[in-house]
Amino acid sequence: EVVVDNPYDGSEAARVRLLGASEAVAQAVAAARVQREWAAETTVAERVELCGRFLDALEADVDRVAADITAQMGKPLAASRSEVRGVRERAEAMMALAPASLAPEQLPEKPSFTRRIEKVPVGVVLAIAPWNYPLLTAVNCVVPAVL
Repeated sequence: EVVVDNPYDGSEAARVRLLGASEAVAQAVAAARVQREWAAETTVAERVELCGRFLDALEADVDRVAADITAQMGKPLAASRSEVRGVRERAEAMMALAPASLAPEQLPEKPSFTRRIEKVPVGVVLAIAPWNYPLLTAVNCVVPAVL
């Protein structure tokens, strides 16, 4: 178990279960299996819509999420709220780029071949967010991985 201290007053900000290596690998393998099935069944448009629902849920919980950030790292609450709201701007930019960026590319013809580049989700990602901007940097990894 990992205890996160509030740097302002030393109180306990959070307590997180620490997985052993074998349990962490097993969970990643299970997640990858589910992800492959999910990716095969969803379109880019559906994944963009899912990211939009995530943003709506995050925005609806902005006060709690901001309070957690402040408690864990000591950032002023107004700055934490700003970070949570900044996630939407970054994510929406990626979501807007996704349909064109992730569309299949048809390559020049070649006799007896159909050639194209397909862009599909490749699997589970690991994002280690830095202490100073935990959400703004994590969204740069998580949203593209979902899209």
